[in-house]
Amino acid sequence: MRSAKAQVLKAVVALRKSKGKSYDRLIDLYDTVNREAHNRAVENKEQANNELPTFPDYNQRVNALYDTNDPEKIRQYLINKLIISSNCRNRDLVAKIIRTKREYDHMSPDKNYLYVNRNRVEFIRNDYKTANTYGRKITAFSDPKLANSARIVFLEDEDHYLVPRQFWENSLSRYITKQRVS
Repeated sequence: MRSAKAQVLKAVVALRKSKGKSYDRLIDLYDTVNREAHNRAVENKEQANNELPTFPDYNQRVNALYDTNDPEKIRQYLINKLIISSNCRNRDLVAKIIRTKREYDHMSPDKNYLYVNRNRVEFIRNDYKTANTYGRKITAFSDPKLANSARIVFLEDEDHYLVPRQFWENSLSRYITKQRVS
């Protein structure tokens, strides 16, 4: 049993069994479960540290995607840059790419957008986890490479979305994970 719920359940069962008895066994069980969970967390962190690239290596790999002239790799570049620069979740990346002031003025208040205007990109999030609390989020980038990559994705995707429509429902997480550079 690894989950927090399982640990609590195990402790409650032990408490019921020990009704009227000394709590020493229960305290020992609690200490054992917590020690095991802590050791697993330390091992997982060490394993991740050994497997993940350093930030400069990661950044170099992402930037190399832009130089390929392959539209799918450029989409990967754009997705990775947005993830690292805007602190977004997978669902936030279901964003329509728009390029005109008219489209900007007629945006839906419940969708996400990437507005590309010259060498500037605005990542406009209306649909995200805490939108009811914080309202619209806009993250602006003044990066010619980011703007150019958004234009390329705009031209390659007939619906003009950052994440292709077929991945929105059942396989969004799988698609985003596949796009991430590691």
